[in-house]
Amino acid sequence: YLTSSERDRLKDYQEFWNFYNGYHWENVAEDDRQEFTTNWCARFVNKYVATEFNSGFLFKFDASVEEKVVPFLNNVWDDNNGSDLMARVGQEKSITGDAYVHVFFESPDEINDPFGMYPKGRIRLFSIPASLVFPKYKDGYNDSFDALESITIMYPINTEGILGNVHENIVRFVYTNETITKYVDGEMEFSIENKYGIIPIVPFKNLALSGSNFGQSDLRDLIDLNLEYNLK
Repeated sequence: YLTSSERDRLKDYQEFWNFYNGYHWENVAEDDRQEFTTNWCARFVNKYVATEFNSGFLFKFDASVEEKVVPFLNNVWDDNNGSDLMARVGQEKSITGDAYVHVFFESPDEINDPFGMYPKGRIRLFSIPASLVFPKYKDGYNDSFDALESITIMYPINTEGILGNVHENIVRFVYTNETITKYVDGEMEFSIENKYGIIPIVPFKNLALSGSNFGQSDLRDLIDLNLEYNLK
């Protein structure tokens, strides 16, 4: 289901995550020397994310709507542990260059709510791993949210057959402004109206790159330096 450019992007994501997680010797020829690894990639990302979000940030609106809107957003923020959410977003975009937040409404009958805390439902905010998200933009130079044509969320799941055999199935959710469609191994399972009228998945770029719809990772230039430091 992936284009060559999407495969290349996932390969970059994997390399960036490998270096963040300390797997620095994957592509280095083995010898008998003891290998010492200092993980400057993880230190850089952790420090940058802490600096970026530790002081928090504010929602600002026109004064005529701020009185009603801000308390509502603050409630959603607190209910979704907004500080932890943005730490995940910051880490994801610093490492891969891209991050995505899915805004999802859970109706009352979908929630396990024994204490009746959400009689009108609940708004959930999820940080989605960038390696599962495949946005498509309209042709042209506009890479803003308005230019999003669709977003596909795609991931494998394992299902057990009648004889106990485990099969890997590819699940795809395709979001457009008009519809939300689910496919399993290429077969459409359902297609429903998108009542939001917009794609409820918000992309974040780490550093803008001219001529690209995707952001730049903070690790792209740091990996070679970290390798050289460890080799010496």
